[in-house]
Amino acid sequence: MVGQFFRRHLYGILPKPRAGGRAGFDPTRIRRIVAFRKGPNPTFTYYLEERLKRISVPVEFIDLQASTAPLDPVGSYVILCRYALPRQIWWLLKHRRQLAGLALMIDDDIAATVTEGQGKFGYRLYLLGIAIAPLLILNRFFTHIWPATGMLADRFGIPDVVAPLPPPETWRVPTPKTSRTAFKMIYHATGAHDLEHRFLVPIVARVLEQCPDVRFEVVASGNSARLWKDLDNLGNRLELIPESRWPDYLRRTAEEGADLVLVPLLPGRVNDVRSDTKRVDVARMGAAAVFSRSLAYERCTVPEEILVDDDPERWVERIVRLLKDETERQVSAEAVQASVVRMMERASPFLPGLEQCMQALDERVGRV
Repeated sequence: MVGQFFRRHLYGILPKPRAGGRAGFDPTRIRRIVAFRKGPNPTFTYYLEERLKRISVPVEFIDLQASTAPLDPVGSYVILCRYALPRQIWWLLKHRRQLAGLALMIDDDIAATVTEGQGKFGYRLYLLGIAIAPLLILNRFFTHIWPATGMLADRFGIPDVVAPLPPPETWRVPTPKTSRTAFKMIYHATGAHDLEHRFLVPIVARVLEQCPDVRFEVVASGNSARLWKDLDNLGNRLELIPESRWPDYLRRTAEEGADLVLVPLLPGRVNDVRSDTKRVDVARMGAAAVFSRSLAYERCTVPEEILVDDDPERWVERIVRLLKDETERQVSAEAVQASVVRMMERASPFLPGLEQCMQALDERVGRV
């Protein structure tokens, strides 16, 4: 109880994103877009990449570790993808009167990630430094905040939503997958999903006991990895893979594919506002999937997708049934593809604030 009270109190006092500089935004001042990002990453790929291709002004991509010295601040509309380091904060403060706008793209409640206790303590401190602390300074100057889900927007009281718009190459199955001697079932998640790992360990153990021709692959690190290592009786049927760089992950999952992907998402302050981009990864692998029945995965679901309540018995039953029925796996895989198409159809192709920029530029060119 004391721990819960402390976490709630800490969450309440941590700064949340807000657009304090929105009133002074003038889209006609925009000459270029400058997007700061922490290397290639899924947030940038799934939310910003496709939309920035449609922008009619020059777009520059700057890694957070790179120098800001060559950048021309005059007329620059700056986009922060989740994070900012001191060098970007200093540059933004120094040139704030010359900038045309400042936006933040967020796809998580990072304050909740810091306070809820999942993942390594060092990682949560890291998030506190590069995602939470900068808000103390930058909230005054943000002209736009772009949450990834309606639930996240409601939590922060923000009017805009930038839903996933994945590039076609991230979800279309590139080539027919090579045949495998054993079924490949996977769960890929970062250290921010300790609860889901703990939920799946006994389920996977039971499934592998019932299905001897199934091999399981899991991406895990830290405490989560130790949970899976306890299943040493499974021998080489369980493969523990470390987290990899995002471009490597995109390439490997597209090339290797899978038969079945497990996508649990347990309720909680963090997960309740998450997006459904994991189904994009499933689609890219040409796989069937079992999703948690949740607001995230109900958003773009189609009737043939498989959503299951977070009951271990139901998960075991549904997974085993899928593994033994090739037709049902194919139907599920096609449904995931269809749900990604629905995701793209529902997403606006524009970034809030920048569609007015394009219109203003067109009008200005027309007057000339």
